[in-house]
Amino acid sequence: MGFRLHVARTYRVEYGSTEAFNYAVEEFHTLLSALEIPFSGDEYDDEFEIAKEDWCNAIGKLRNLTNLREDDQENITDALNGLGCSLEEAIELFEAYIRESDQGNYYMHFAFL
Repeated sequence: MGFRLHVARTYRVEYGSTEAFNYAVEEFHTLLSALEIPFSGDEYDDEFEIAKEDWCNAIGKLRNLTNLREDDQENITDALNGLGCSLEEAIELFEAYIRESDQGNYYMHFAFL
């Protein structure tokens, strides 16, 4: 057997019960950018993937927002305001998403449905 590229015959995604940010695709991507979270695709994509390590780093930034540089704090706060989301709500949601994600995968798959 060679080392050739194959595609999965079955790729099944089951979405968790945590949902938020209704119709706020661009605003959510703005928050991801403010938190310096790389994601697949661009800011208009309603389906994308994020590395769990980057997601966990973002939770750390949210928890320690006051310890960040002032301009980083402002960017994150502005992005949260654009989503109509408090810092506490964001931390709670980010933690819920990591708990509901596929624990056997290094990436988290998101979709605005």
